[in-house]
Amino acid sequence: MWVRQWWSEQRREKYVHYSTLLKELRTEDETSFYNYTRLPRALYDELLHRIEGKIKKKDTWYRKSLRPSLKLSITLRHLACGDSY
Repeated sequence: MWVRQWWSEQRREKYVHYSTLLKELRTEDETSFYNYTRLPRALYDELLHRIEGKIKKKDTWYRKSLRPSLKLSITLRHLACGDSY
């Protein structure tokens, strides 16, 4: 098993940083979004569009792959401040 049973897909969507913080920053606070990713929203969207096909993986019967937008946000956050997840 790749993920503990109590950490279901629904709980991950509800509690992880991407599902809550980054979505709020995108819609409510451009300055904080820039501070978090070091990119303006338009450039973030363009970068995601350019690399999405290269970093996207297929879902399998035993687990769902991480979304390209999640991978990009984690990578940018790590490059911006050195945080690890």
